[in-house]
Amino acid sequence: MSRILLVEDDVFSLELVRAHLRKAGHKVIATDSAEGAMTILSEKDVPDVVVVDISLPGIDGRELARRLRREERTKDVRIIFLSATVEPKEIAISEELSNAYLTKPFVASALLARIEEVVAFDKVEGW
Repeated sequence: MSRILLVEDDVFSLELVRAHLRKAGHKVIATDSAEGAMTILSEKDVPDVVVVDISLPGIDGRELARRLRREERTKDVRIIFLSATVEPKEIAISEELSNAYLTKPFVASALLARIEEVVAFDKVEGW
């Protein structure tokens, strides 16, 4: 079981992803904005993984990732982007900021596998 922060502004997508993650046994805290994510991260322990949409109102997912990487407390958090963006250049930029990138619509088993991969990497590498 991993602790996951889910950042998704589309209510349907948020509920769908949260349901899949919880069904797989993960503990999930969800918010609909980067600002909400930063508030949660300031008040709670750093999660094992942050699953974040790139297209968020206000601060987008990439900027959230940049901010997380700059802060000592969150610089090593595992980030998985879940986005409808399929342009190779945009994906390449996003991959530099994250540990994985999945496109929407997503396959639940692929998301769950990526989560397991990045968490397992932490355990192997001692992050």
